[in-house]
Amino acid sequence: MISKTEFRITKMDCPSEEQLIRMKLQNFDNIKLLEFDIPNRKLNVYHYGNAEHILKALEHLNLSTTLISTEKSEDNIEEEDKMQKKLTLDGINHQFIVLWN
Repeated sequence: MISKTEFRITKMDCPSEEQLIRMKLQNFDNIKLLEFDIPNRKLNVYHYGNAEHILKALEHLNLSTTLISTEKSEDNIEEEDKMQKKLTLDGINHQFIVLWN
């Protein structure tokens, strides 16, 4: 079963920190979805296995990260992940269209 871990990231206050975090965690095969709440400086990570290695990776960014909670999740993450990737690709395609015009 997939777990949902919530992190508080005190120094995450703009999209550049979100991008740093995405780059840091992109090669973690056990992470299925990242949900960013920048105004509240929180990150939900949907993953398999232990969250300790995720916390250690986030701590290396020096953004003042705290693990708040981990719980089992019954959300349909696979479908949400596919939707998030589609939205990302749609956004990239839109940027290329704008650049070409």
